[in-house]
Amino acid sequence: MVTPTKDIYQAYFTESSSIVQYMIDMLQPGPGDLILEPSAGHGSFVTAALDRTLDAHVDAYELNED
Repeated sequence: MVTPTKDIYQAYFTESSSIVQYMIDMLQPGPGDLILEPSAGHGSFVTAALDRTLDAHVDAYELNED
């Protein structure tokens, strides 16, 4: 079933730890990095990036108010 929100935003959020960890491993955030998260969702990727390095600067945005 496709929800109206998905139709508007084409949104897909995952909290799958294996997917999040894979993406963070590929990104390899380090101290001083500037990270843009244009679809923050629940913040899974931002949290994982900051777990890797607290010295990164993160800008996170989310269009879907829910």
